[in-house]
Amino acid sequence: SVFVFPGFRCSHTAIAQPGRDLALLKLSTSLTIEPPPIATIWEARSQNSSRVTIVGFGLTETGATGQQFEAKIPVQSWTCIEGWAIHQGCSSFREFILSEPGAQPSDSCGGDSGGPVFSGPDNQWLVGITSRGLSTGQRAPTCGQGGIYEAIGRQPVIAWLEKHGVNWRRVPLP
Repeated sequence: SVFVFPGFRCSHTAIAQPGRDLALLKLSTSLTIEPPPIATIWEARSQNSSRVTIVGFGLTETGATGQQFEAKIPVQSWTCIEGWAIHQGCSSFREFILSEPGAQPSDSCGGDSGGPVFSGPDNQWLVGITSRGLSTGQRAPTCGQGGIYEAIGRQPVIAWLEKHGVNWRRVPLP
């Protein structure tokens, strides 16, 4: 089964839908994999880590696909309240931005959407999901041009996960 986050319109995927770009896939058979603890952007930010880890199966810089890649990316804005972040269509406190266009050669690529973003001690906390690239003015999706990520440790997302029977756990408190 597929459960789309309330307010997201699949027929409008060419238009950014800040804070709503989430879907949940429910498998027909159970898995014994324990999900990572979910952290809020505040918990992740409190770790004073300048980088998070993203994972995806999208395009590589050479256009290849189908292989899992991961990258450690600098955090540019946990809150999207800086002026430049707002102008990128980033939704304050619902999304965050990793590297800026041209600032870092490593970031998500086309096809990485839906991939996890990890933070915290040893990057074991799930803090976000890859949503979309920043507006670069280029027509084709490119790699390393900066990205916007959905924050999943916020109350509306947690309530939605619980509604669909997801056994989630909060990060351990110090």
